[in-house]
Amino acid sequence: MSDASVQREDVYRQTVDAARFGVVAKPLSAWERIYNLGAVRKCLLLVALAVAWEVYARWLDNALLFPTFGATVEAFYDGMVHGELLDRAWTSIRILLVGYFAGIALAGLLTVVAITSRIGTDPHASGRGAPLRGVWAYRTGCAGAALVCGAVVRRRLVHRCRDRAARRDRSRAGRALLPPDRRDSAAMHVR
Repeated sequence: MSDASVQREDVYRQTVDAARFGVVAKPLSAWERIYNLGAVRKCLLLVALAVAWEVYARWLDNALLFPTFGATVEAFYDGMVHGELLDRAWTSIRILLVGYFAGIALAGLLTVVAITSRIGTDPHASGRGAPLRGVWAYRTGCAGAALVCGAVVRRRLVHRCRDRAARRDRSRAGRALLPPDRRDSAAMHVR
């Protein structure tokens, strides 16, 4: 081990002809080529689910609780052809849209109240030293309006902090110009 240069024997490998390895790549069978298509696999999965649905519904034998796949497809086709399904779907969508817009309006109103009132700007209201930032908007279920309102509150707080820092810097600069005996009394009046 004390000798830094250790001599090793050179190793030479003999190349082997590729024909001696056997089959490296073989052509895929027809089934493997078909199964490699993503659309075929997804269709097979859907067919398997439809068959399981049909078998379970027939075994359960309760059309009101769990209708068969065939009955469901038939009712869907009938509802689309006669227009009942589209009409009822539009009624549901309209109710959802009215609720969403009412939530957005309520979230905006409550956020404006939070911004303009003392409760919304209280630095200890959330328990972590941060303001509420549109907490009422989050509770109404309208995340988009809550994010916008939170950004508005954040912008207002940033400007408020900049203004306070600028006032503090101006007062410190002004106090530095005062004689030492008057600096303490000036600091009490700034706050």
